[in-house]
Amino acid sequence: MEREKKLLILLGVVSFGLANVFLHDWYVSKRKAIENSLESAKSEVEVAKASLSMLDNQPQMSKEIEWLEQFGPKPGQHREVQDRLMEDVQRFATQLGVTVKGAPVQIDPKEEEIGDYAVAKVEFKVNTAEKGFYNWLIRFQQPQKSRGISQLIVSPQRDDDTRIDCTVVFQEWFQPQSVEDIQ
Repeated sequence: MEREKKLLILLGVVSFGLANVFLHDWYVSKRKAIENSLESAKSEVEVAKASLSMLDNQPQMSKEIEWLEQFGPKPGQHREVQDRLMEDVQRFATQLGVTVKGAPVQIDPKEEEIGDYAVAKVEFKVNTAEKGFYNWLIRFQQPQKSRGISQLIVSPQRDDDTRIDCTVVFQEWFQPQSVEDIQ
């Protein structure tokens, strides 16, 4: 009888241990499932908050979308846009008496510029009187045509204080028409 009692106690302890192991695994799996559902619920709440904030900003965003549709970058190929940009800048320079020093440099597109839009850049070195220079810059800065000045380095001319030497990088954004234009 003593031996049967010990055997039953041992069987009870082993059963209790096995039950704990299986229940622990079940508990861990259920806890992970609940944590995952909690995380997904939190992300859904964040998406809902973002949607609400977008709805709050919708009048402003709709104005920006309308402006972009009206004045956004036009489709084109990189070389064509760059050539047109260079011609326009040279024409403005001639009209305003800005002296272009040397040939303009067409800057190749950077590989990291990937997206819906690409940019064509041209670098000019010029020498001019200050007033003509500012008129030239003002005339070129055209957000409605997706044009702008991305770099400007100005220094006085060494032998004439009334004139300035300048390096300007002009740019124009456009929608690339081919994969080569994106890169």
